[in-house]
Amino acid sequence: MHASITAAYLARYRAAAADSPVELLPLTGAQRRFLITRRLAPQTRSDVAPLFFAYPADALDLDRLGRAATAVAAAHPALCGAFVTVRGTPVLRTGGPSVEVARIDVDPGAGTHRALRAALLDWPLDGPALRLLVAREPDGGEDLLALALDHAACDEQSLGVLVGELAEAYRRDEPPAPGPGPQAVADFREAVELQLAAEESAAGPAAQAHWGRRGGGLCRGGGRAPRGRAERGRGGVRGTTNQAV
Repeated sequence: MHASITAAYLARYRAAAADSPVELLPLTGAQRRFLITRRLAPQTRSDVAPLFFAYPADALDLDRLGRAATAVAAAHPALCGAFVTVRGTPVLRTGGPSVEVARIDVDPGAGTHRALRAALLDWPLDGPALRLLVAREPDGGEDLLALALDHAACDEQSLGVLVGELAEAYRRDEPPAPGPGPQAVADFREAVELQLAAEESAAGPAAQAHWGRRGGGLCRGGGRAPRGRAERGRGGVRGTTNQAV
């Protein structure tokens, strides 16, 4: 019997990866929670991380933007391929850039914000990891760009890096690669395995004893938290949700 959820996941992942005809990459605990929630409630929308930018009408070249987005995605395994479940095990199946660049129609009187919001709420369950959607104001004076990522592929701390890479790729306008190279895949795997090792260590005997003492204090206090200085957990560590950058 496995000592922790992380150990059990790694055992299932290695068994699935060993028999797969395509390369499968492991996922962190946070990524798995996103994907498991979607499978349990497929009628709900996916969690997305959006940013919005306003430009003068016709300032954006959508074809060029598409090439730039594909080039950026091709450098990051988390933005390529697809998140899938193999034998009940969430994994990242390697593949080409997972990108959509499109212009969104705006109904009369609706406005660009409402049109883009509706498009983002209608994010496909197995849709692309990166979407760039453009909507034009009814008066034609401004374009609003929504840059949105599947939250399972990118956390908030990665957004700034990706925006910088997208701006540089748009400026250079070079042909995108077909997908991440071997080194990018190896770096992704190493980063996830380091995160999983940290998750595994948090489930060791010392951690269990610590939380046992904390829980015991709650019971002795009749359901009230023990007195003392409150402790605040630290979160938002870069890479805990994904390894896009």
